[in-house]
Amino acid sequence: MTTFRRYSRAFARAGRVAFAAIALAASLLAPVAAHEGHDHAETPAALPQAASPKLVLQSETYQFVALLKDGDLTIFLDRTADNAPVADATISLGVGDAQLDARPGPGGTYVVEGGPLRTPGQYEVIASITGGAGDDLLIGTLTIPDSRIEGSAENGGGDGFQRAGLLAWSYGLGLFLGGLLLGLLLRGGRGQATGIAVVLILGASLAPPPTSAHEGHDHSAGSAAPAALAGDVPRRLEDGSLFVPKPTQRLLEVRTAIVTSASVQPGVRFIGRVIADPNRSGLVQSINGGRIFAPEGGLSKLGAAVAKGQILAEVEPPLARGDYSDLAERSGEIDQQIALAEAKLKRYEQLIATNAVAQAQLDDARTELDGLQRRRASLTSTQREREVLRAPVAGIIASTRMVAGQVVEARDVLFQIIDPAGFWVEALAFDPRNAEAITGGHAVLEDGKILKLALEGKGRALQQHAIQLQFSVEGPANLSLGMPLTVLAQRDRTITGKVVPRDAVVRGANGETLVFEHLEPERFIPRLVRTEPVDGERVLILAGIEAGARIVVRSAEILNQVR
Repeated sequence: MTTFRRYSRAFARAGRVAFAAIALAASLLAPVAAHEGHDHAETPAALPQAASPKLVLQSETYQFVALLKDGDLTIFLDRTADNAPVADATISLGVGDAQLDARPGPGGTYVVEGGPLRTPGQYEVIASITGGAGDDLLIGTLTIPDSRIEGSAENGGGDGFQRAGLLAWSYGLGLFLGGLLLGLLLRGGRGQATGIAVVLILGASLAPPPTSAHEGHDHSAGSAAPAALAGDVPRRLEDGSLFVPKPTQRLLEVRTAIVTSASVQPGVRFIGRVIADPNRSGLVQSINGGRIFAPEGGLSKLGAAVAKGQILAEVEPPLARGDYSDLAERSGEIDQQIALAEAKLKRYEQLIATNAVAQAQLDDARTELDGLQRRRASLTSTQREREVLRAPVAGIIASTRMVAGQVVEARDVLFQIIDPAGFWVEALAFDPRNAEAITGGHAVLEDGKILKLALEGKGRALQQHAIQLQFSVEGPANLSLGMPLTVLAQRDRTITGKVVPRDAVVRGANGETLVFEHLEPERFIPRLVRTEPVDGERVLILAGIEAGARIVVRSAEILNQVR
């Protein structure tokens, strides 16, 4: 019974200590209440808060963005159609009763100095614009906060860190006081109640005072997020759109264009490579092979210009040891026959004076001697005469690996000569339907350069299970044989759609095809589109965007990197 009472009193003391600890924790961790007129819940914001007061206006003609800093107003004026800066306009601002004229500033901006905009308050601004794009009148409201309030708002970003520190301190204090209470409970005795009271008073005195937002400010997490993101920094917003301030747009040279519908011939994409024009190129080969000898002036270098018929190299034909023996034997026989013919001719010349021989016999002897001498000369030239290699066409040497003394085989390609103004493109069509009704095309190089092509012929024999197509390159081009490229061939059919520049279409993170629509002066929205190539410079949008929309046609790839 005594043991039961002892445990009962222990449980009772534990219950009182637990109640005290709960009350203490509730007092320490009580939520910070918002005062009247403020809501601490998260509220979505369409655009991030600017670091300085800003006025953003837009019409069908102009985009007007004004930034206030140090009492001066910097104005960015762009054309709405193409987002190009307007640097030759006249801008006049009506602020209340004051009329302020803008002067040209650095970087194609305008600056308005002084006036009532140096005083905090809310002002209705009437912007009168006169320029080459047209005259316009824009009206908006510019709010200039008090510097004291602005300074407090700037420091508001640290409230989240302060609250987190206080919360961690409160947890630590609660654990410490809980340990003291548990020790007093286990110790028991007469001073237990007094010790518990002392611990509670100590906790109340050490607890941090509740933090509340002062007038005009909200210290909740929902309001700290815009403060942390404040400033004109490009970023991707929660809805997926991009916030790009005007100074950044000027730096990146962002340009837009209005989408229009048109009827064009769509392109078919092929894989191609550069080949030589067969009528303006040639190969230099040796018929028999042999050892290479350089002509006068040396061997022609790679890339050197040569004329038609120019001597490029000489080839000494090879002779085996057995061939030398046969030639020597034949040379000896011919030399013996020449000696007999000379003696016979000399004898006939002596007898002709006495009419012992006829004149016809003398002439036959001379003819026989001449024939033998020609045979001897031909046999000698066969041993020593070199094959002369000449350029078949005029042009430049595209490939060669010749050195003096090199031994080559018959039909080896020693030089390849091409005309740099005559290149062709060879493409392979693996689908026979795509090779039908082709009228021309364009070639896209790896560096993005576009070449216009004219169809020269279509093969009737499959090569690598594909139909061979050959195009000639119109105009001069800096190409190399074998260079890979993409061929966009136009077929004889017409399709209607929205035509945009090729640079306007980019690839998203998931591989989807995107364009960026310019909705507001500092806001861009990515749009998923379905496209079809037209040529190397244009793309046909079949779905995803309507005619009349303004899309980014320059620096779209850079905007796609904004995160």
